[in-house]
Amino acid sequence: MPVNDISARYSYLDLMEYESTEVIALSPLLSYRSTVLPQAFNNDPADQIIVATAREENATMLTKDGKILAYENVRSLW
Repeated sequence: MPVNDISARYSYLDLMEYESTEVIALSPLLSYRSTVLPQAFNNDPADQIIVATAREENATMLTKDGKILAYENVRSLW
């Protein structure tokens, strides 16, 4: 299925049923790391937390956010 069809066809609860889906707690360390990302990123704290989490988990982000896709210090695709 094309990636852009996922949000239209599946709810959050549907996606949580996949074995590869994991909820990650926002720890104090992750909060700190979101404030000291390498290179200038953007001023959105939510994006900073998401990017820091992906970096900490060595994960590839699935997003259509242009700022995240352009940020060279995290793997992302869409």
